[in-house]
Amino acid sequence: MAISKNKAISVGSKGTKASYKPDSSKSIYNTSKGLTGTKVNRSAIYDGPRLKLPHGHGFSTKISPLHLINCSRQGLDGSEADRIASLLRVSDKEMARLLNQSVATFHRRSKSGRLDAATSERLLMLERLAGHGGAVFQDAGKFTRWLRRPLRLLGDHEPLDLMDSPTGILLVEDMLGRIEHGVFS
Repeated sequence: MAISKNKAISVGSKGTKASYKPDSSKSIYNTSKGLTGTKVNRSAIYDGPRLKLPHGHGFSTKISPLHLINCSRQGLDGSEADRIASLLRVSDKEMARLLNQSVATFHRRSKSGRLDAATSERLLMLERLAGHGGAVFQDAGKFTRWLRRPLRLLGDHEPLDLMDSPTGILLVEDMLGRIEHGVFS
């Protein structure tokens, strides 16, 4: 299901229906000046498949590299760290480790206004990974269980253990691509 900027969608939870219309003024996906100074519609970049998650969160598999750089330079809102932690279903302690921070620093920064560029970039990479994993496994729960399973191809390490570095995130994304395309490993 794609969420476009002007369309409302209905989300059902335990037999109830709620309507949701994205508020572009509060989202990191709204329009802004691009690198060339022209208006860029970020919702077009984020028009990929989104999976239903608890509490109505969705994520995208289409985060372009230029968009990732632009958003990380601007800095994400501190609440994005908690949202992405819930996408990956990791604890605060695990999320702090993924961001190479102490738990106290993670809590302080997630409550502050804007995150620094390095933390924002890591969070966007983790969000992209969560989107790719959710699309490959077609279920967020299956994906998060896979992240915690030791894999022989990774030297019996869990994929989650490797995601504390950009290289590890890319390695896990590569493994997801292999699964997606049926490459035997």
